[in-house]
Amino acid sequence: MITIIAARSRNGVIGNRGKIPWHLPADLKRFKDITAGHSIIMGRKTYESLPRKPLTDRENIVVTKQRGYEASGCIVVHSLVHAIAVAIKEHIFIIGGESLYRDALDEISEQIFLTEVHIECEGDAFFPEFDQEIWEEDFRISDLPAPNQPPSEFVIYKRRKQKPPTP
Repeated sequence: MITIIAARSRNGVIGNRGKIPWHLPADLKRFKDITAGHSIIMGRKTYESLPRKPLTDRENIVVTKQRGYEASGCIVVHSLVHAIAVAIKEHIFIIGGESLYRDALDEISEQIFLTEVHIECEGDAFFPEFDQEIWEEDFRISDLPAPNQPPSEFVIYKRRKQKPPTP
């Protein structure tokens, strides 16, 4: 199964200058718990933005157009299709960035795990819009905000088997 996992603000921001514009420890723990033991695919910029590399207890696959790029403890490939082909775990998570999300939304991913952060913020990386006729909400839970943290919700979207009929 291939799943996109992301967090975005109300205005679609997922990053700003290589950093996430908010800090939600509960969401980071959920990310770790969900992806542990599985394959994760990320772009080079996402990999380089990680505070600790590679992410432990996961098969780390980095996609880059840079030939000769090396990422210690990771598999480096040059396309999303190649990344999926080399993944050895049954469940694959695409963890960013923007262009990989866009490519995976089209036809590759089967579900989206999305944390919706209820703030608007400045950013230079955005989660792509996705077609609600292709994706349907399957699950939603509100996270309890901690002091000095924005409220958020965790939502799971599943790809519809077919588009709903046009009225």
